[in-house]
Amino acid sequence: MSLSRSERERLRAIEEQLRVEDPEFADHLERCAERIPEVDPASAPSAPLPVPLMLWAAIAAIALALILALVMSATGDGASDPAEGSQPTSSDVSVYDLRPGVVAGQE
Repeated sequence: MSLSRSERERLRAIEEQLRVEDPEFADHLERCAERIPEVDPASAPSAPLPVPLMLWAAIAAIALALILALVMSATGDGASDPAEGSQPTSSDVSVYDLRPGVVAGQE
């Protein structure tokens, strides 16, 4: 753990005060501290590479599923084709009928 300069000075002052007030306890703490291994932050284990890749793959799969659902709903996947014999609806009739005297949707 990296400490700032003021934090190190503060800890050093606490340690000196503890040595004055209770030298036996200070020696006990020092012996315990010697048994704790130092951990270098550069050698600390990091997250393995597959975890971020799997996260990105999951996000991409969800995005693809949402895009497909949007496309399927926009195309009207259950709509009937007028060429198959069903009656045309008002949305199937062109508003721009160019024959003279014919009102759109009427014949």
